[in-house]
Amino acid sequence: MTSLEELENQCLPISKLKKYATEWVIKVLVIRRSLTKEYKNTNGEGIRWQLILVDEEGTKIQTTLFNKDVHAWNKSFQLNQSYYIINGKLNRPKPNFLSVHKELELAFMNNTEVVEDKSHFKTDQFSNGFITFDEAEKITNGSLFDVVCILLTVKALTGEGRSIRREVIVTNER
Repeated sequence: MTSLEELENQCLPISKLKKYATEWVIKVLVIRRSLTKEYKNTNGEGIRWQLILVDEEGTKIQTTLFNKDVHAWNKSFQLNQSYYIINGKLNRPKPNFLSVHKELELAFMNNTEVVEDKSHFKTDQFSNGFITFDEAEKITNGSLFDVVCILLTVKALTGEGRSIRREVIVTNER
């Protein structure tokens, strides 16, 4: 087993990873864990689970795990916890799905290892990219942005077809 210090020294930022590379080390923070969802399509059926991860530069990458990989990794990743991920495969994002990274999506392989990191995860390089509520009020509809806030309520989806919406209520006060 490699020490945390050795992993830190081997670490690459996501921006330096190359498509289809399989041997690398990244340090990431889990910023989103989806619910496990059932799927059924022409290739079969099963369950899927998605993670969105961010490195200390603020570059995001996602992974979607299916079936046995969901069971193998579901307990390993906690929200707002950082991890070293050692090896895996870097694929192109699937064109049918939204992706947080234009060029890469992480796929776990048999030799993928995950090591929890208890040290402080540095967000200062990208947290200044978050905007204030005052700035968010000036943004036009349909824009994507990051904002630091306290989540109060997430309401159920409403609408149908291309007009499906969800109301999310947040505050910038404690």
